[in-house]
Amino acid sequence: MRFNTALIGVEVCRGKVPVYANMPEVRSAQETFEHWTDERIDGLLFDVAKALAGSAKELAIATVRETGMGDAADKTRKNRFASLRIYASLAGKIAQGPLSFGADRQDLPGQG
Repeated sequence: MRFNTALIGVEVCRGKVPVYANMPEVRSAQETFEHWTDERIDGLLFDVAKALAGSAKELAIATVRETGMGDAADKTRKNRFASLRIYASLAGKIAQGPLSFGADRQDLPGQG
């Protein structure tokens, strides 16, 4: 089953869907997710980034309509840039397991 994560996030923020509404499903999803490889997690992140970039205009228009602030065209550019750049900054990094600073792990910024 695929979810429109951006829409779910908006609905949670608006208070229309409680964060804990589907707690058993959330726990089940977490148990599945914790066994994913870094490559599969990167794939999920890429799908989310593409979905957000693809919906950038609609999200920008909705934001301007709801807040009454900003310019939809500017927000569209920012949404696309941010979603794709955030993905690029996360892709290929260690995505699971305990954090450590050994030679086989990537150092956190400013720590290595």
